[in-house]
Amino acid sequence: MNIAVGDIAVMKKTHPCGSNEWLIKRTGADVKLKCQGCGRLIMLDRADFEKKVRRVIPQREDGTPDEI
Repeated sequence: MNIAVGDIAVMKKTHPCGSNEWLIKRTGADVKLKCQGCGRLIMLDRADFEKKVRRVIPQREDGTPDEI
């Protein structure tokens, strides 16, 4: 899976705050995510992240998410 810092990950399940969109803050063996609803930060290992993600909205060059 091709992900980068600044992309938006849409997860299969919603967060308790009601949002299912997460901003990718760090990538590598672990992925650091920030909830777009409440601002909560979590870290998932790469395998768990790839199982739980529905799709990734890539970031454009000007810094805004690019809807697919």
